[in-house]
Amino acid sequence: MITFDNLTKEKIDTKSLRKLAKTIFIREGVGVSEKICCVFTNDKYIKRLNRQYRNRDYPTDVLAFSFVEGVGADFRNNQLGDIYISTDTAKENAKRFAVTFSYEIKLLFIHGLLHLLNYDDNEELGKKKMEQEERYYISLIEEKDS
Repeated sequence: MITFDNLTKEKIDTKSLRKLAKTIFIREGVGVSEKICCVFTNDKYIKRLNRQYRNRDYPTDVLAFSFVEGVGADFRNNQLGDIYISTDTAKENAKRFAVTFSYEIKLLFIHGLLHLLNYDDNEELGKKKMEQEERYYISLIEEKDS
């Protein structure tokens, strides 16, 4: 189950994100009882989170906080984690990469969800694997949108 919290004035197609998450869950073997919360926010808010939890004093496009690992993981109650997406940075990315805002939001959602599923893009091999999976899942969206 996925809950969405939009703290911005941007229109977000959560219906397509739900379908996307369901597809990813099935392919990745994630149980249907797992829960995710996705929050759409602005650069100011995500910068604060980035500084507090990653010691990086700048906004970023997406942050994912896994509840499967770390302190308290035994008490997660099927909560897989939280994804935070900055709509401000998503708009900038969309312009820079010449894609729609909706496409960029979907890509960031996929990226955050893959992080919750233990994909890691800090090492080169992991980064390549994660990018491959992102391309696969985004291609599914492109096929449906055609």
